[in-house]
Amino acid sequence: MRLRPTEAVQAVKKSKNCVVIEDECEFEASGILDNASQDETFKVVGRPLVEATLRGISSTLLAYGGIGSGKTYSLYGGKVNHERGIIPRALEMIVQKMGSAQIQVSAYEVRSTDHIVDLLTPGPIDLVTCTVGGQLRDISSFPLKDGQSVR
Repeated sequence: MRLRPTEAVQAVKKSKNCVVIEDECEFEASGILDNASQDETFKVVGRPLVEATLRGISSTLLAYGGIGSGKTYSLYGGKVNHERGIIPRALEMIVQKMGSAQIQVSAYEVRSTDHIVDLLTPGPIDLVTCTVGGQLRDISSFPLKDGQSVR
């Protein structure tokens, strides 16, 4: 779990592996990143997923939280290099480790309104029409080339 970095005094605090709200443990997690940099977040969350993927193990990263909680920033990052998020860092690591392999990239957001938003070709897609046997269809997929920006 990653708590959104802030300089303001928060009602939400970390205590061991528990998120404390108004002095009561509300959420337990196996790990909590509090005021963690993008680099530290990638090392703890992203790198193990990439390493597993490179060993042939399927990996999934799920970002969950309310509007403005920092999901997009954690995943994609900011405009300067040290603010790159988990996804650009993961793709860079995969390209570096795999070399000339063909890599296809898709990115989508699942909304609570039973819609999927394709983040590479924006526009709502009805969840019912884009799934077949548990597989997504009509979601864009683009080849990733060495040196290509993933922001």
